Amino acid sequence: MAEVIVEFRGVGYRVEGQEILRNITFSVKRGEYLALLGPNGAGKTTLLRILLGLIRPSQGEVRVFGKPPWHLSRAERSRIGYVPQLAEIDLDFPIRVYDVVMMGRYGRLGYLRRPGPEDHRAVERALALMGIQDLARRRLRALSGGQRQRVFIARALASEPELLVLDEPTTSLDTAMAEGLYELLDQLQQELNLTIILVSHDVGVVAERVDTVACLAGELVTHGRPQEVLDQATLECMYGREALVFGHSPVPHMLVPPHSHEKKQHRPKTEESSDA
Repeated sequence: MAEVIVEFRGVGYRVEGQEILRNITFSVKRGEYLALLGPNGAGKTTLLRILLGLIRPSQGEVRVFGKPPWHLSRAERSRIGYVPQLAEIDLDFPIRVYDVVMMGRYGRLGYLRRPGPEDHRAVERALALMGIQDLARRRLRALSGGQRQRVFIARALASEPELLVLDEPTTSLDTAMAEGLYELLDQLQQELNLTIILVSHDVGVVAERVDTVACLAGELVTHGRPQEVLDQATLECMYGREALVFGHSPVPHMLVPPHSHEKKQHRPKTEESSDA
């Protein structure tokens, strides 16, 4: 049986008396590719922040590599690669692509240590995996959205992680760029045997690629293989009855009218403007 490397047990989170998450229980095994799905305000980014040890749950337990994430050492944290939303990046900071990717080695380097040959080799490997060696000397702000996202995935890979966590990696990308990024993640997961947690609200496209889905709407609506748990009832629970489900494949595609999910009153509001 595959090792469980991420586990949530009855996790809840409140802020200023507002319930953001309640009773979240599921696990992620080594080598698994999981999509965390849900509409804006579902609590996906909050759950990621708990997983990364940035905030602590109000109730329940979290284990990453067998420990609460806030108890992981610097070396243990380097086993997690994190790719934030592009919206969180300050593009006014003048920095080269190579230096951005080198940041992925800081967890292994520790304080006041200069990168050595091993660190430079790891950066070169990460650039090669993402096919962006030719961009190494360019400034980050000079790149397209798709190129920048590849840079940030390369930064996460530079630490040689076992777990890769991506928060809405296709935000601001056009359809062709998003499809290329998903194909690249498929390749990385297979070649490197990565465990991947991907946050998205792109139900149809993502669910056809991943092993499992965990669907959030403040609580865990469902968890399992996409073709077994993604049905009309599940999608309506997350997105409302306005959601239109269509398609003939085992995994349904879905159209949601703009802002239709915001009409639902039973789902708690969050403090996260970027949580999608």
